Amino acid sequence: DRATQIAGPGFDASVWELWPYLTAGASIHIPDDDTRASPSQLRDWLVSKAITIAFLPTPLAESVLALEWPGETVLRTLLTGGDKLHLPPPPGLPFALINNYGPTEYTVVTTSGLVPPNASVDKAPSIGRPVANTQLYLLDPHLQPVPVGVPGELHVGGAGLARGYLNRPELTAEKFIEVNSEHAERSVNSVHRSLFTASRTTRLYKTGDLCRYRPDGNVEFLGRLDHQVKIRGFRVELGEIENVLRGHAAVQDVAAWVWEEAGSKRLVAYVVPAAEVSAAELRAFLQGKLPDHMIPTAFVMLEALPLTANGKVDRKALPAPDWTPAERNYIAPRTPKEETLAAIWSQLLSLKQVGTGDNFFELGGDSILSIQVIARANQAGLCLTPRQLFEHPTIAGLAAVAGTTQIIHAEQGLVTGEVPLTPIQRWFFEQEFAGPYHWNQSVLLEVRQPLDRVKLEAAVRQLLAHHDSLRSRFEHVEAGWQQNIVAPGEETPLDWFDLTSLSN
Repeated sequence: DRATQIAGPGFDASVWELWPYLTAGASIHIPDDDTRASPSQLRDWLVSKAITIAFLPTPLAESVLALEWPGETVLRTLLTGGDKLHLPPPPGLPFALINNYGPTEYTVVTTSGLVPPNASVDKAPSIGRPVANTQLYLLDPHLQPVPVGVPGELHVGGAGLARGYLNRPELTAEKFIEVNSEHAERSVNSVHRSLFTASRTTRLYKTGDLCRYRPDGNVEFLGRLDHQVKIRGFRVELGEIENVLRGHAAVQDVAAWVWEEAGSKRLVAYVVPAAEVSAAELRAFLQGKLPDHMIPTAFVMLEALPLTANGKVDRKALPAPDWTPAERNYIAPRTPKEETLAAIWSQLLSLKQVGTGDNFFELGGDSILSIQVIARANQAGLCLTPRQLFEHPTIAGLAAVAGTTQIIHAEQGLVTGEVPLTPIQRWFFEQEFAGPYHWNQSVLLEVRQPLDRVKLEAAVRQLLAHHDSLRSRFEHVEAGWQQNIVAPGEETPLDWFDLTSLSN
């Protein structure tokens, strides 16, 4: 065999490239840096050197797989790993593709599997199954095994597990956990229990990778847990956005990331286009496939995604998006309506100036911010709806359809006395629920700091005075149910119970 050493020496895969080949008696061939950096040159080099087996980091492998290969190729096996493989190889390649997965903490390779060329293009190739002497568990945060098809954090154990991190005992204790047989009886099913109880204590490494079992037993890599972000209360998988965008014919590669500016988190998609495509086209493509909170607020076009020395996407090197429109396209507001809307957009989007031709969504706006735009516009005397903003996303277009209404100068005053039931309240009472405590809600809170009873009572009473609905009382009279809102200070007093004498 004629093998290669292509991965950088700082990548653990370089060790995996060298020693198995040498111990098997194969020769090793090393390309120069220029060849490594060019997929087409690397393909020609592999052919000219009659390489029979090679390993390529995932981003490089994906570029090489997309090329045409000559018939005289003697390469029989291409191994890849180090990042998520997004597509199966095209049919007709003269060699087999093997996808591998493995954190450095578990010596180089943990799972491996053949990727057939006829694999479904609707989902990413799997990472295969555990290699020999390796145990794999997909567990939830409570170390409970997850069913087939349900995402869970990948935990690995076995002969290849590292001892820990050198001189970092706290990190070692956090990432390398021990599960004993008693824990196994409580937390894992019979399938996992036999492996856990093979010895008294089993050491596992928490990879931080999100995976799930497929029905055929192979494992699907979904992404990093730290690539799962929370934006405006929604949990978002960046990998899911990337997978959908790759389905667009004009997208060659993509990376999703989150930028935080002025306390606001915004999704950004970095796209390597395969053909000319606009941000508006990509946004429209995603709107039919993803919920609003998962649609990026900006699309940045790049010639190539930045990579680390190990061939992985370097997300820290992704450039900051430019939320400011180009000066040459700036047209100042000309009417009072345009000036009002421009001021609202500037404040919400943290921009110094907004022109009449600027697109709200291309400036970083989204469906959540659009609600604030409508609310502030209504307060300023402009009558608008969210649908109008989506249909007319520029200042000029929105001002043209905006009606006028009376400016809201003050909030609603204090409400007390009998108030008509709302339609939904009336419907609930018509159900005649049998449970006497159906309407009660309770919550248990634990405070970390010493509690000031006087200040707490004052805060609660201020909330009751401010929110009329918290002082509502529902009474059943001859005419039916009615709602009464008592005046502040007339509500039920707070009761205090000292439970410190009770045991845990």
